[in-house]
Amino acid sequence: NMSTTLNIGLNVKGAGTMIALGVYRRLNAYYGLCVTGAQVRQSITEPTLVVTTDRYVGPIEAHGIAQDFNQEAIAVKNEGMPGFLAGPQADKWGAFDESQFLTLPEVAA
Repeated sequence: NMSTTLNIGLNVKGAGTMIALGVYRRLNAYYGLCVTGAQVRQSITEPTLVVTTDRYVGPIEAHGIAQDFNQEAIAVKNEGMPGFLAGPQADKWGAFDESQFLTLPEVAA
């Protein structure tokens, strides 16, 4: 089963900060994404929800997720594939930067 990690910023211009729980409930309800791990971490720019899901998320779906949560762009990394940015203003953010990408700590089984 493939695992995908998303970085979704929680700040919305002019509207404060989204509640992480609401975000991942909506990921499940709207997109059928099963959230397998979640943590709010501080990125260079804002509090960011780092979520892992149980399946592939492509650029078109990721663009929709970014729009849904009023984000200029979100960062996505599907297991074993290069990461990418998606969203209405993704080009403004440049290329995917592995060094800025937030992941969840590995949990020993």
